[in-house]
Amino acid sequence: MLTAQSDPEDIVKGLEAGADDYIIKPFNRDVLLARVRANLRRAKSGAAQPRNTLVYSDGYLTINLEERRVLREGHPVKLSPTEFNLLAKLVQSAPRVVSYQDLLESVWGHEYRDDIDYLRVYIWHLRKKLERDSRTPEYLQNELGVGYRFENMFDWQSAGFVAQLKPV
Repeated sequence: MLTAQSDPEDIVKGLEAGADDYIIKPFNRDVLLARVRANLRRAKSGAAQPRNTLVYSDGYLTINLEERRVLREGHPVKLSPTEFNLLAKLVQSAPRVVSYQDLLESVWGHEYRDDIDYLRVYIWHLRKKLERDSRTPEYLQNELGVGYRFENMFDWQSAGFVAQLKPV
């Protein structure tokens, strides 16, 4: 991240938002290039964080988070980037309930933390695309006054269910 923001709070926000480095303007060109080379070396050497793959499949619905692929009865489901990010957050957190504020912040950003209407609209869209009957959802469950959860149709260890977190 290259920015003129130099407050410690801004630096912490930038790094916690996913920046690998935080460089404050004005900057020295040689230092910037050295930092870029260092980041490229780490990425090339595999020192970067291992990625996790989560695959959910119950025969009706299949979700592969790394491939950004969702299938309903074997047919691809087109999701917008926001719909996919919302679904991914819920699947990664399953079977826990994710609060409205956590979903809004992780998918839309901190400034949307209190805009629950965004969340309701996107959950409605996801239910229309994923559920057998969007009026009686099986997967995207609302815990009134708390948040949403992705409900697994099978137990994580059940024979008809594939769910794995594995380093890639």
